Amino acid sequence: MMQDAWYQNTLSQISMLRKKLLPRDVKEYQLEKLERIAMWADRFATNDPVCLGFKTNIDRMLAELPGAPLSNTQNKTYICMIGEMVSHLKKAHGLVNEGENLGSWMVIGLMAGGAIGLALGSNTAIPTGAGIAAGFAIGLFLDLRARKQGKTI
Repeated sequence: MMQDAWYQNTLSQISMLRKKLLPRDVKEYQLEKLERIAMWADRFATNDPVCLGFKTNIDRMLAELPGAPLSNTQNKTYICMIGEMVSHLKKAHGLVNEGENLGSWMVIGLMAGGAIGLALGSNTAIPTGAGIAAGFAIGLFLDLRARKQGKTI
């Protein structure tokens, strides 16, 4: 799929920011995630007015970053906007964060294994460990499937 000039310009701006900002700022401002959000916004913008609006939001966010570190208010707004965009992409387009299924399913496995261990009245370590292992396997499978289908943020 061919990307438009906006996306190419956005990638260029992010690349320049990676060189200009301190490594901790690159991580704090989630430039890698912002790049993936920009890709999805560009891809869905023709059919989704919310994603079209994300392009304007991303432009504003990138315009503020050369002055990093941001003020507390700017930082909270920036992080909130990233969260809102990710939330929309997940709900409206069925995307998932990288590694999201793995963490969720490990917690489910932990709880299920612990509950089974308590219900059996035996040593809870074995069922809990088995639950974590099962959750790990399921979560890893779902994350790999999402990545293969190109549905990760």
